[in-house]
Amino acid sequence: ALSMMGIQSYGLALICQSDFTISGVERVQNEGFLQLRYRDLDTRIVSADPFVQYQWNGLWGMDSRFLVGCNARGRLFDTKGEDTYAGLGVFYQAESWTNSWETIVLNQGRINTSLKTAEKLGEKWDVVDQLYCQFPIEFWSSNKDLRLYNYIELVYQITDEFQVGINGDVFWNSHPLGETESLMHGYGMNFRLVL
Repeated sequence: ALSMMGIQSYGLALICQSDFTISGVERVQNEGFLQLRYRDLDTRIVSADPFVQYQWNGLWGMDSRFLVGCNARGRLFDTKGEDTYAGLGVFYQAESWTNSWETIVLNQGRINTSLKTAEKLGEKWDVVDQLYCQFPIEFWSSNKDLRLYNYIELVYQITDEFQVGINGDVFWNSHPLGETESLMHGYGMNFRLVL
């Protein structure tokens, strides 16, 4: 938490993820992201949530995606063992995609909506479900690139600092840019160190 210069109950979060898989000499998967957020530590009903993010996904054909934006994050409810937050915001994205026949560069302003629910299932078990809907600010006159993303994770807390989880996600894109289908899904296992 940051308490300098009168800033109380805010935190700076750096989130990093990288997945790289090779089978023989063939690269099967190369994806990840880096995200920096400055956000309220769940003390306010409504708060600003500014962020920057860089991501890539070689399997999808996404060479790079850079985002900078801000959401208004609102607490719908927060009880012992369960909470739900909703967000509405804007961001600018600069994307580069490559498929078999061309490289596509897309720079645009977008609107982001989100809904996150977390529930404690026991002393050491949690489930988190996050849903995002993103579309261009000029949706009526652009390529109608609507994106829906749902991520659900079951987490087991081994110690206060170390967690393990399994997750699944579904991604739907009305206007795919790389060599992907409109609907994709995945699953995985993760390890988390909380400092």
